[in-house]
Amino acid sequence: MFGNNAVGKTNILYALLGLQQMISTGMPIKNERVFNRLSDTISFEIIVESDKGNSFEYTIQVNKNEQIIVEKLIKNQDIIFEFSNNVLYSDLLDDKIQEIYSRESTSTLLSKLKDFIIDIYNEFISTINNISIVTDLFLNSDVKWFNITFSNKHKELIQNNKELAIQILKQVDPTIKDIEFEECISDDSDTLSYNVKIIRLDEHKRTVRFLLAFESKGINRIVFLLTNLLEVHIGKSILVDELDAFISTKSLILLFNEIINSSKNKRGQLIVTSHNLELFDLSLFAPQQIYIVSKNHSLFTIVNSLVDFQLRTNKKRLALDFLQGSFEVI
Repeated sequence: MFGNNAVGKTNILYALLGLQQMISTGMPIKNERVFNRLSDTISFEIIVESDKGNSFEYTIQVNKNEQIIVEKLIKNQDIIFEFSNNVLYSDLLDDKIQEIYSRESTSTLLSKLKDFIIDIYNEFISTINNISIVTDLFLNSDVKWFNITFSNKHKELIQNNKELAIQILKQVDPTIKDIEFEECISDDSDTLSYNVKIIRLDEHKRTVRFLLAFESKGINRIVFLLTNLLEVHIGKSILVDELDAFISTKSLILLFNEIINSSKNKRGQLIVTSHNLELFDLSLFAPQQIYIVSKNHSLFTIVNSLVDFQLRTNKKRLALDFLQGSFEVI
């Protein structure tokens, strides 16, 4: 996703994160600052496909009083339940249940009905949990990240996919030969976690270990994102805000070509916001993979795929056309 500053790219990721939280907790958004100042309600809609190939469409609208205005779950075009005007409708639920929940609600109907649609609910929740959003990374600070640690679960993920993990790291620094883990105890708990050391070879082919504290921000960022990038290959959808910060264009291109757009990646998605126009290139990505984010006169954030625009024959001018505002929806 490309766009100028302050058009809402990061807010798109925050919106998805907020929707995930509502789905998992059953509680509507409480922060009034996320509402448009001209509206008392906020609406979300997401369409996802499960590992079983089923399509789910979930819609929810809440107001500033934390009340559910509209909520709907559809599976493969069949309505599982629909809630509107404080009335619940569902072909899967008996009349008594529909009557009980046909009333004002300050928690999601999904959370209330899960025990009545347990298989559908579990499949939908599992699909939603396959989405990870990474925002607010430490790299906007002048201070290096001194304490990136991994849980045992994430350590095992890296070790079980060591070849791919090293391949990812090499896209940023080809001198990296390996990584290793060192047990440590978290300062604020007794939980066992693991520090990471980067392994290189000196001119005599001897192993040299480097603490992350002495590595570049680019290396720190990739290590921080390593488990997320590995999860792309096990079918997860990962959204990262400004992946290109502190990572060179060459490394980014290698990362996309060798890791993300490779034949080994069957189902996973990597969705990123970016200002790097070297990636705004149809020799690297299909038009369906490039999205433009802009803000219109009503201060709405508008998202369009590149296929929505009439592309010029000279596709090498695409980045220049973007700079000249040709893809902005006013």
